[in-house]
Amino acid sequence: MSGHGSSRARFLSNIPKTLNLRSLLEADVDPLAARAPGAGDPRQRGMAGFRHFIRPPEPKERFAVARRPFDPADAQQFTQVQDLMHKLADMIEAAPIPAGQEDGISAWFNRGLPSGFTYFMQFIAHDMVSSSLTLSRSEAQTVGFANQRRVPLRLDAIYGGGPAVCPHAYQPDPAVELRTRLRLGRTRDDTSGRLRDIARGRDTTVPDGSPLYPEALIADPRNDMHALISQMTVLFHHLHNAAVETLARDKSLPPTANSFAAAQRNFFAAQCACILIYRHLIREDLLPRILHPDVYAVYRAGSGPFLEDWTGLEEDIWTAPLEFTHGVMRFGHAMIRAKYSFNELTTFPDSPAAPDKSFNFTDIMRFNSDLRPDQMPLLTKWTVDWHRFFGDDPKTGNFSVRLGPWTHRQLEFSIESQKPPGGGSLIYRDLLGSVMTCPWSVNALIAEIARTHGDLIAGSSLLYDDTTAQLPTARPWAKPMSDWLAQQRNRVGHAPTDEDIAAIIQDPPMPFFVRFEAAHAPGASGKHLGIFGSIVMADTLFGVLNQDRVLGIDPLADLDVQLKAVSRIALDADDKLQALSGIRDFNSLIDYLGDAVAFPSGLNG
Repeated sequence: MSGHGSSRARFLSNIPKTLNLRSLLEADVDPLAARAPGAGDPRQRGMAGFRHFIRPPEPKERFAVARRPFDPADAQQFTQVQDLMHKLADMIEAAPIPAGQEDGISAWFNRGLPSGFTYFMQFIAHDMVSSSLTLSRSEAQTVGFANQRRVPLRLDAIYGGGPAVCPHAYQPDPAVELRTRLRLGRTRDDTSGRLRDIARGRDTTVPDGSPLYPEALIADPRNDMHALISQMTVLFHHLHNAAVETLARDKSLPPTANSFAAAQRNFFAAQCACILIYRHLIREDLLPRILHPDVYAVYRAGSGPFLEDWTGLEEDIWTAPLEFTHGVMRFGHAMIRAKYSFNELTTFPDSPAAPDKSFNFTDIMRFNSDLRPDQMPLLTKWTVDWHRFFGDDPKTGNFSVRLGPWTHRQLEFSIESQKPPGGGSLIYRDLLGSVMTCPWSVNALIAEIARTHGDLIAGSSLLYDDTTAQLPTARPWAKPMSDWLAQQRNRVGHAPTDEDIAAIIQDPPMPFFVRFEAAHAPGASGKHLGIFGSIVMADTLFGVLNQDRVLGIDPLADLDVQLKAVSRIALDADDKLQALSGIRDFNSLIDYLGDAVAFPSGLNG
């Protein structure tokens, strides 16, 4: 491996002579550089439903390579960026696993962030963006890459357009003309009648006697990408159905003109209640875990200021910020484990000699109606005991991987088996997809954020140089990032050049920077995002949660108050949803659903 690059000592000693690193890193992008066609407005590049965070960056503020704003339509520059992203991805994939123990578990894992939140965030991403194209696989083409979501965080990934628009996701009810319950299905080997899988179907082209079940009967087919996200979908289907059934049994509700009107009223009330519970889980259970505490405190209080103007949500106008969807939000891929224990049948070994019955990520990714229609519906052993994914027991819990610029090698080998011809690893695709949006450069976006959030920015030595009281034009991350890249390039076969290293430090791709910040920012240690990543996440998610009001209900009110308001507005009755008000976090949601989602006991593995 030494033949592919210099040693760390040689690299560090050569920086001043070969790169003049200080002058290079302190230089801004040439303000006279030509603007890439259509780069300022994503709509001009065929990217309807997307925009840039805060405002379109000026040419000197955009992600650049060799001091030139990146233009994906420039074939030479695109090839250069592909090579650079491959090298950076290789270094991330080669990063060593953190050693040692903390709180009884490996230092590789984050006890404060159980793995259920990894897949809850994937679910949230599906609920905010729906597009049929993938930028990193589109050979620099953006035409047709459109976001179809009109309003985010309203469980569209569960409800679709409702029973009339998306009937295949809903269970027929012979007693009522309107379908009000979401479909669920049995596992293949469970005769108890439990509904623990999403519903799966066979169209008329499947021959009689065939074992294939290729159709996932859900509103968003991406929610059957793998067994964990389909099981997350089951959880929300059960929540909605429980709310509908609670109202259907309530004989004290005001009478309606007919059964159809009553069913429609109950469906709408249950839908609104589930959306508010879902948003409560985001605000009170997810965000405190992933955001920097200082950032969470500011945004949770609702005092602002917000960087974004989200007033368009009042008119169902949602354009997703590219720096959020294809930049910061990609940090969730750092949290993926190589193996998971779904339930008591798929346990981790409790001693070195015990068998490992857990599922590896390769198999998890393959179990869906698209890739394994002959293995559908799922076997019971693939159903999730959610307390293992949201609990804190180190013996049975699936804790997420700490945030940082590293990835378990087994995970990348898993993804390699599914990559398209000419494609790359998951990390490579994250990096390339992020820069193809012609985003803000990290440096310029930090400076823009500092205009209104200077106190937060100044709280991180990676973002603000307190020795010279300068904003990030000096790139305070240069030294720690240089040290890390120097170490990593000695671990890869296709080693980056000095110029490659300097280009990464000068303008780090956002998915890499956010992961690096989470691992290296003071006090973070990979347990949560750093200040920069937290601000972009908080401004987007809290912006939506605060501005888009369900039925005009105060988004900062307690969940109990919100559910009472739904009852009054949708049902014309007081407090008919009080049974749901105890759902304060995921563990209480699991407890509320009880036997409906409890893992069956007494089964043989």
